[in-house]
Amino acid sequence: MPTFTVVAIGASLVVLAVVFTAAAFVRSKVALLRSLFLPTSVIGGALALLFGPQVMGQLTDGRSFVSAEVAAIWSTFPSLLINVVFATLMLGKTLPSIRGLWDASKGHVFLGYGLSFGQYALGALLAIVILVPVFGLAPESAALLEVAFTGGHGTAAGLSGTFEDVGAPYLTDLALALATIGLVGGVVVGSLLVRWAVRSPRVSIAREEPLTSADDHDPGRLAQYDRPAQTVDPTGDPAVAAAEARGIAPLTTTAVAIGLAILVGWALLEGLRAFERLLTGDDAIMSLMPLFPMTIIGGMLVQFAAVRAGIATMIDRRRINEVAGLSLDVLILTAIGTMSLAAIGANLGPLAIMSATAIGWSVFGVLVLAPRLFRSRWFENSLGDYGQSQGTIATGFMLIDMADPAHATGATESFGYKQLLFEPFVGGGLITAMAVPFIHAFGDVAMLVVSGVATVAVLAIGFRVTRP
Repeated sequence: MPTFTVVAIGASLVVLAVVFTAAAFVRSKVALLRSLFLPTSVIGGALALLFGPQVMGQLTDGRSFVSAEVAAIWSTFPSLLINVVFATLMLGKTLPSIRGLWDASKGHVFLGYGLSFGQYALGALLAIVILVPVFGLAPESAALLEVAFTGGHGTAAGLSGTFEDVGAPYLTDLALALATIGLVGGVVVGSLLVRWAVRSPRVSIAREEPLTSADDHDPGRLAQYDRPAQTVDPTGDPAVAAAEARGIAPLTTTAVAIGLAILVGWALLEGLRAFERLLTGDDAIMSLMPLFPMTIIGGMLVQFAAVRAGIATMIDRRRINEVAGLSLDVLILTAIGTMSLAAIGANLGPLAIMSATAIGWSVFGVLVLAPRLFRSRWFENSLGDYGQSQGTIATGFMLIDMADPAHATGATESFGYKQLLFEPFVGGGLITAMAVPFIHAFGDVAMLVVSGVATVAVLAIGFRVTRP
């Protein structure tokens, strides 16, 4: 990794702040960007590309607002910040009972895993048939559909080191481009699906109907599952009170908890690598495993230890969310702002094919699979999984809100609790992280067989388990 001076790092942060400000201004003035629900970080990434060395620098003989040195510093941010984002997923949360969690979210779990495993299977099929033999991409391109569309920008950027280790660093740029397409496509196509449902006499949609007793859902019954670990004191902030009693600022406690989660995740990963070396004599597979999925487990263990030690009130979920939000915004802006336009321009054909396949598979999931996996209100429920399969959980919540603005069907709550059974494994979790090393070790044909069987098995079990 190159070394940078303190002044250069400071300058890169100043430029980052200016780009965020400019992106927020552009978003406030351009109605189209707001209607597509594009976050400021994505717009900022596009501005950074435009005023960076790859565009402005080429037109001005090397002079650009985002200099080459700043871009080089930014390029190191995503692989570091992704660990922070994933370490925060379970911190400050009270985990629900397994039975309550399963009853609330099983339809979403089966549809989500079916879409993710299907993306692997379709990606492997594309790699075997066209991506590798026709376009000359690496076999690891078989993982791009799931990495980019379900994983999103954060996962795509977080796997940059793994793509470099397997000798295909350009796959990071393709994954980021696909994630951007998924973000826009998720909103546009999802909105079209909602409009179709409103007009279709065959689909019952909550926003067009009065509330009935069958739809009368008590969100309080499920809201307990996502409460912060502390009990809110009406006289003040419990996290502040607990922190003051122990002489430490709440934000400091948050940073300590996240740091410990990352440390525990690192120790677990090193342990797995040592175990592989003990069994096989090397760590050829685990050496390609990135750190960030293990930080999810680290966060769960830190939270569990805090509860057992009686200090869980010091971990404030609101501040955890703020740190995670800041980290994700910076990650997305710097990842998009430093991706290679040359690599994307040289692979427009594969990008178009993979995008059409991923979007088509997700639409198939909504229209064909969802009615067989949800006992009631299949359309509203499936929109959350559609949005997530296109890159962001936020898109899923937004689409559910479009179809069910009164939150009468319970789709919002059940989709939220699905994440506890979903995120640690796919969409950026352990399975996502292991996919590229698996393909590198065993090939895309093995990936097709394994993911194809997994897709069929998950959906078959889901059809049976969720049957009324």
